[in-house]
Amino acid sequence: MKYDIDNGMVFIFSDAHYWPDYISTAHRGLVHLIKKYRSQTKAVICNGDAFDGASISRFPSLGWEQKPSVKKELEAVSDRLDEIVKAAPAAQHFWPCGNHDARFETKIANSAHEYAEVQGVHLKDHIPKWVPCWRVDINEDIVVRHREAGGEHADWNNVVKGGKTIITGHDHRIGVVPYESYSGLRYGVRTGMLADDALDSQFRNYLEAKAPNWHSGFVVLTFIDGQLLMPEIARKWVDGVIEFRGQLIDV
Repeated sequence: MKYDIDNGMVFIFSDAHYWPDYISTAHRGLVHLIKKYRSQTKAVICNGDAFDGASISRFPSLGWEQKPSVKKELEAVSDRLDEIVKAAPAAQHFWPCGNHDARFETKIANSAHEYAEVQGVHLKDHIPKWVPCWRVDINEDIVVRHREAGGEHADWNNVVKGGKTIITGHDHRIGVVPYESYSGLRYGVRTGMLADDALDSQFRNYLEAKAPNWHSGFVVLTFIDGQLLMPEIARKWVDGVIEFRGQLIDV
């Protein structure tokens, strides 16, 4: 998906893993900032894994753990993404597919392939206000997709090997790595997770209550005359508070 911007802001979040009856601090912060900068917000990118698909995972259940139904998850995803659209209705809204998002169609395709092309078998059928894609290319030098290189230094490897600014989610890390070369300045960016914490219901059991190096937050891009300024991080500070541009903001 190609997207061009001269001036304005692009909000990028990933790995919301939206859960029924729960709204994370980072999600509330995202909606708050989009509303605050509504006139400047040109696009919002949900960079994968808004949907978790806990009940249709290929991994077996741990004992008798409770998981929400696909219906309940879809309702949560739809509600949360609608809140984002309403915060900036004039903006473009893109959704590169994540590996958890893909669980929805993978389950149907492998269990009931006879239903191919029937309305509703695709995740996009249920979230029509967001443009589905595998990646978003912003201007000529920025690539946004759910995952690229993996590992501890994924952002570094992405920007060095990719030759462009590469923005990814997937590993729930957040950070910006500037990289200067003969071809100019570019960035390796990881967008964290919009979910709150590794002890949330989505993660607690399969992580066995481990405390991984995950970060709750999202990334904001600002463009002037088609040029990307240093990508900015907004992150959860404590429950109900986010940190952005040197301020603590109640959400």
